[in-house]
Amino acid sequence: MFPPAYFLALDIVLQLITAIVALAVAVFAFRGFRWVGEKNLLYIYLAFTLLAVAFFASGMTYAYAWLAKLTLSRGAAPFLVLDLGLWVYYILSIGAYGILAFAYLRRVRDVPIGAAIVGTSLFLAAPPLETVMMVLLFVIFLSQLTHYGAKKSQNSLIVMSSFLMLLLSHIFILFGNLASFSYVVGKILQLFAFISLLYLLSRMRGPI
Repeated sequence: MFPPAYFLALDIVLQLITAIVALAVAVFAFRGFRWVGEKNLLYIYLAFTLLAVAFFASGMTYAYAWLAKLTLSRGAAPFLVLDLGLWVYYILSIGAYGILAFAYLRRVRDVPIGAAIVGTSLFLAAPPLETVMMVLLFVIFLSQLTHYGAKKSQNSLIVMSSFLMLLLSHIFILFGNLASFSYVVGKILQLFAFISLLYLLSRMRGPI
């Protein structure tokens, strides 16, 4: 999804900040994995490394589009770069959320499949790649909700809330075509979700 014109410059900044936060999450996850040996932390490290690259690629793609618009009189044509940049973003993001879905579903095997099917069917009107990401995030959220119901720990609550924010952020971004403010809210939610995961991993004292 391309941002509204008035938000493009700020979106570039948010994308790059999100990339840095995602990289920090990956670093703390890898550090935690070396300390406690929890395999899920290794999956988080792999996933957030991919997400860091994805958001960096997206941010640089939007930066190119912004600069190209300023130099349009010189015949700049950003469309090929936009296509390549967005494909990189979507492929890496889907890979990252796929890793997390695999990791969490290994741990929580009693996620209600019927609820997942009904819930994910709500996203079928979305563009295909956005649909895949939202389906994966919905499955991750369900697994975290189930895990929180079993554990009732503060860590599991933070993780569940973070993935709920990520899911909602993609829904808001999707409706950005109808109301540009929805896109802005989605991007801010996305960044807050990453920051909450970073906060958790930076003070981690047990499994998540």
